[in-house]
Amino acid sequence: MNNPTLSIGVIFMALLLAVCDPPATFTEPQPASVSDEDHFPRRYRGTFVHDEDLTTLVIDAQSIIRYYDVAFNVPVHALDSQFQVSGNAIVDITSGHKGTVTYKGDSAMVALQVIDTLFKLDESHVLKRFKGYLFINTKSTPVSWEVSKLSLSKGKLNFSSITPQDVEHLLAITETEQDTVAPYVFAPTKKQFKSFIKQEGFRQTTTYTKVRK
Repeated sequence: MNNPTLSIGVIFMALLLAVCDPPATFTEPQPASVSDEDHFPRRYRGTFVHDEDLTTLVIDAQSIIRYYDVAFNVPVHALDSQFQVSGNAIVDITSGHKGTVTYKGDSAMVALQVIDTLFKLDESHVLKRFKGYLFINTKSTPVSWEVSKLSLSKGKLNFSSITPQDVEHLLAITETEQDTVAPYVFAPTKKQFKSFIKQEGFRQTTTYTKVRK
């Protein structure tokens, strides 16, 4: 018989880890006709923390890694089916995420740190620099790329993505007519992409504060 409490915990984690389809993708890394970068600039490297949920981003020369915590209750008797437990240390067998467990009666509170590689320079992850911003391009299908924008000022890192409202601007700027539903696929010129940035594209922004050593 499936345990409902354990199932809720697993579903909760799955929802947190799920990646939503972007409202727009591109036929090639953006901006087009701009050379690829082979590393993140030194000033972008370091540890950045979200002020509200304490999600942490660690940027090094080649990658962006995200760390965040999840916690949920499971019955003590259900721990053996999904976790390896040693004292108060616990490891999720499926994902490898590590954390701690505390007990209260027949219930166990599991707290795990999730480690998620958002970006790592390779053939499917391309970094470009343009007009004072960094653009991280991730191949989402064999013929399309998802693009996000990074900017850094006074210790504040803005991680920005495209919204459905941005799509309307892209359709107008690129004079694209599409009858299909999202995600739309665009092939802007460098000039058109520059215009998109100037019209405040990439409206969905999460801000992180750099941790000073």
